Amino acid sequence: MLRTKKTRRRWGRVADPRLLSPFVAILLLATIWSTTFVIIRANNSAVARAAAASTRELLGTYDAQVVRALGEIDHTLNLIKFWPKRTAGRTLADLKDKGLLPPDLLFVVSIADRSGVIVDSTRPIGRRNIADQDYFRKQRGSDAFTVGRLPPGPTGDAKLMFSRRLTDSNGAFDGIAIVSVDAAYFVSGYDPSKFGEQGVLSMIGTDGIALIRRTGNAMFSGESIEYADAALNTDVLDKEAPISTNNWDAMRRWTSARELYGFPLAVLAGLSVDEQMAAAHRYARVCDWWAALASASVVALTTLLGRMSWRLQRSGKMFKLMAESTNAIPFTLDLTHGRFTYIGARAVDDSHIPKPEWKRPGALDVVIPRDTNPEIRQYFDECASGPFEFVAALHQRNDRLTEVRWTGTCETRRGAKTLRGLMLDITELQRLGRELAAAQKLESEGRLAAGIAQAEHRAAEERVRVENEVKMRSSKLEAVGTLAAGIAHDFNNILAAIVGFAELTADELPDNSNVKRNVEQILSGSFRARDLVARMLTFARASPVEPTEVQIVAVVEEALALLRASVSASIEMTFDNRLGDVNALVLADPTQIMQIVMNLCINSSHAIENRGTITVGLQPASEVDCAPPELRDGICLTVTDTGSGMTPEVRERLFDPFFTTKAPGEGSGLGLSVVYGIVSGMGGVIKVESSTAAVDSGSQFQLFLPPFIPICRNSGQVARVN
Repeated sequence: MLRTKKTRRRWGRVADPRLLSPFVAILLLATIWSTTFVIIRANNSAVARAAAASTRELLGTYDAQVVRALGEIDHTLNLIKFWPKRTAGRTLADLKDKGLLPPDLLFVVSIADRSGVIVDSTRPIGRRNIADQDYFRKQRGSDAFTVGRLPPGPTGDAKLMFSRRLTDSNGAFDGIAIVSVDAAYFVSGYDPSKFGEQGVLSMIGTDGIALIRRTGNAMFSGESIEYADAALNTDVLDKEAPISTNNWDAMRRWTSARELYGFPLAVLAGLSVDEQMAAAHRYARVCDWWAALASASVVALTTLLGRMSWRLQRSGKMFKLMAESTNAIPFTLDLTHGRFTYIGARAVDDSHIPKPEWKRPGALDVVIPRDTNPEIRQYFDECASGPFEFVAALHQRNDRLTEVRWTGTCETRRGAKTLRGLMLDITELQRLGRELAAAQKLESEGRLAAGIAQAEHRAAEERVRVENEVKMRSSKLEAVGTLAAGIAHDFNNILAAIVGFAELTADELPDNSNVKRNVEQILSGSFRARDLVARMLTFARASPVEPTEVQIVAVVEEALALLRASVSASIEMTFDNRLGDVNALVLADPTQIMQIVMNLCINSSHAIENRGTITVGLQPASEVDCAPPELRDGICLTVTDTGSGMTPEVRERLFDPFFTTKAPGEGSGLGLSVVYGIVSGMGGVIKVESSTAAVDSGSQFQLFLPPFIPICRNSGQVARVN
């Protein structure tokens, strides 16, 4: 058990939003950036592999182009060398006539004698001596295929000279055969769309000196190029081109080279690393921006969620402390298993049921047995998602039943239903409510007696009857007033004792004491208790006299006659009778009908500041468009005034017990609640129309009463329509 508690404390610290939020943020940031780096690295590798493969492919194309041109040149040189009818000045003409020479548009074929003088050519170039040329000197002692070297630097229109030695019938040196080709022809395969502006194509001699090199649109010769490391083995076809730094411009390139079989030459192709990786670098920058944006969003979101979670957690703790410092008991009920996953400490203390039993499956059957509370348990079973509120008796271990108001919200997740909210013991409040309601009712009768005493137009016999009734009801009022005063005195004494004790205790404790904070919470809870009484008291109407058949027109006229003596002379009171039949009967208590008219008219008079009109009307409910269908055969009683009207907020709480818009001490807030209770008991409905949009817009109360329907003393609350 001890180990379990320690484990829970550790997990509780880990789950603290102040620790959990930074941890989640760091984890998400690490995931974002590691994923970004992996994506960038993979993209760079793919681009690099593609560039290396492209270099190899471009070299293959270039190799084929050069070999084809060299093969044609070498064929021409060998044809001249071994032509049996070789004579000075006629050999090339004979070969050309037979179509055995390449086109002279690109290739110029010449023959030099043993002294280096050009003796024959496909183009008229005059006599020229080439004895001083390097390729001529080499051919004197060698029979190999030879290429003349160009001067170092830009090539311009320079031509490459390809030659072979000519021998006479004795095998002695007899001159050379020459094929002259523009140097640019051998790098004409350079395509900027493939090589870029920094790629390279080059034909190199076996001594490592470039015969021709092209980069972009520039062509050079005479440069030393190390191509051995870049040379491809013809047996290894899948080798990728390596990256090397060229000595002539210090630029890094993927470079591939290959020696040409049968020729003292090599070819080289290269792609610039910077150019080929430019798109990958742009993609990497875009990925970095997105990662930075995602990181900022993660930091902002986790900070916001962490702060909200921390506030929510703190609010939850404060709510539990506040709730547990009052009579309200917080709870969380798992309806699927019938157990309380959380229950306030006060419930454990009051019920004498240990907390582990509250949390066991089936605990709901212990505190609210289904066999004795079928309707209440049906509320639990049918509870839909959203707010709920009802009153249910709670069984305690000491065989005591308490009336408890359950209020909160119902949640359904993955088929599991959970109730969260508060339980409030209203047993004592219900009793106080009934006593206070009875006192208010007799207070209303006292106002009737005062009106009777002021009615000077009554006959003497009526005065005597009224005075006797006043005395009788005055004695009732005095008794009820004494009872109400005692109840209020006891209730105020209890609150005063709690407040006094809490204030005295708080003054004697240190300011930073936990005990003092708890005492201050108790003090705050005591003040909230007064507000809870006003909200939770349910008005209970005392049993009236037996209902009789009442002529409602006569009762209303009598009530208006009494009211005219107690209402200000600046307020005009009128009676609009549209029933037609003055003997229209309802089954009711006549004093309750008078109480309805009195309370509504007095309420209207308080809404009129200077001058105004109060109109009481009677008409068949069938003539009113908004009459409820079940009451269209009844009677509609209306009270209309030209007062200041009501806001929607006031109209919403109009019939709540003890709700008033007057200053403290000027009104009890029970007048309209009494009207609502009487009308509901008769099976009727009240509708209110009011506005503050215009001056003297006023309010209208519509009471729909059923004729000849008995009063239901114990009926449930009728749906209110405001």
